[in-house]
Amino acid sequence: MNHEGEILKSAVEQRPVIGKTSHFNEAIDQGYLNAAEQWMLDNKDKPNYDEGWLDDRSRDLFRAYRKKEDWVAAKRMVELASDENGKAGRRQVLEAESGMSRSRGTCMTMGTASTMASLVEALGLSLPHNAALPAVDARRQKMAHLTGHTIVNMIYEDIK
Repeated sequence: MNHEGEILKSAVEQRPVIGKTSHFNEAIDQGYLNAAEQWMLDNKDKPNYDEGWLDDRSRDLFRAYRKKEDWVAAKRMVELASDENGKAGRRQVLEAESGMSRSRGTCMTMGTASTMASLVEALGLSLPHNAALPAVDARRQKMAHLTGHTIVNMIYEDIK
């Protein structure tokens, strides 16, 4: 099982055993970001790894954490940059990307779902403020209940 292109996994912990940089890259590709980060931190002070090595590894993890939208972990990788220009650049990317998406289930821009919700609201086919609520907002449940209540009242009053 110890051949090139494959990561050894500890039988007890079910996490990769990373022994060199190529294993680090494979761990990232397979989603073992915490194990890759721990290996990087354990090895950053060894004499055969310099600041350039640490910058490259932390940049790889920064990109992977951004892809997962794990902004806290991505911020940790910002602080590992060795120079202020590297930190500032990563910080700008992180600030921009972490603010793009309001929440899970919501388009990053005024995309198709948000546009249609706004259109339906503008036509008067949904209750006011329905389109403005994020997908995971607790008020969404209340809005659904209120919509059902309004429909029942419309039927009761025979509104057509």
